[in-house]
Amino acid sequence: RANGTGNIVKLPGNRRKPWAVRVSYWDTEDGARKRKRKVIGTFRTRREAQSKINELVLAKDDFIVQKARKPLVFKDYLDEALDRIEKTFKANTYITYLRACKRLEKFYSMPIQSITGEMLQEWIDEQSDANLSISAVGSSFTMVRKAVKVAIRRGALQHDPTVGVEMGVRRFKRTKEKTVFSHDEIMSLWHDPSEVAKTALMLIYTGMRINEFLAITPDDYKDGVLTVRDSKTSAGQRVIPVAECIRPLVEERLQTGKLVRVGYAQVWHDFKQYGHGVHETRHTFATLLDETYLPNGHKVDLTVAKVLMGHKVSDITKGTYTHENFARLVEAVNSIPTSWVGIHVGNKQ
Repeated sequence: RANGTGNIVKLPGNRRKPWAVRVSYWDTEDGARKRKRKVIGTFRTRREAQSKINELVLAKDDFIVQKARKPLVFKDYLDEALDRIEKTFKANTYITYLRACKRLEKFYSMPIQSITGEMLQEWIDEQSDANLSISAVGSSFTMVRKAVKVAIRRGALQHDPTVGVEMGVRRFKRTKEKTVFSHDEIMSLWHDPSEVAKTALMLIYTGMRINEFLAITPDDYKDGVLTVRDSKTSAGQRVIPVAECIRPLVEERLQTGKLVRVGYAQVWHDFKQYGHGVHETRHTFATLLDETYLPNGHKVDLTVAKVLMGHKVSDITKGTYTHENFARLVEAVNSIPTSWVGIHVGNKQ
């Protein structure tokens, strides 16, 4: 093959696109002529990489070869960072970062070496003027950091331009503070026969994340216990005893299919009538556990609360529950009140 038309190399690590086409070329640096190499593309299979080399070799027009020799731009490193996220995280996390990347469009065609800390600080200031929340801008800035790490790993950058860049929290729109359902609001739900109210109660009394709730099927329910298999974390894969008060609601739904037949967008829209976000049901569950007294007059143990919510705990092995530990989970969920009239320590109504 002609010089500069590339060779195929296997990149280290566990990658979605492990095969790379690398070309060599001559460049002038400090008055001296040096041979350099760079990766011009990554591919899922060796066959795809070979096709790229064939394209370079067979091209009658030198334009393709010249284009391949052009330095990689910011978008190239950003795409590789996204590839890693797509392989490592859940789909909804990937979509969040994909949207975050769209706010970086002004940098797409720029060589990553030309992006300075001053430029990034100016961009952050522009985002604060656009009245975006700090979490939204933070997601985009995280992607900048990941792209920079890819460039440093490849040798395209010798320094990190994100060092010293400040987010300036006070300049951003404050994210809406999460609140919990009050006791009166929960009591109103118990008197509301609508399907939305039933969904809210099931979420409040199980503490499941909405994506966990949407994924539950009849196969995940047996003898009053829900098994969460699809969760954002390994600790989230757990069993949840269903409180007796909501067991009829759960069994009624699962007899005809899933716990809810609509998607997240519809659930989110339905919850607007309550003035709460869907995730606030999970905060409510945590608050109720913290307020609840067991029949013996003691409060719910923190470890029990963590297990029920799918948080990581060190003293219970994943997926392993002794009879005593499971009984504590059952006792905790059945001690959460459904009414707050005349509640006393150890006395649930």
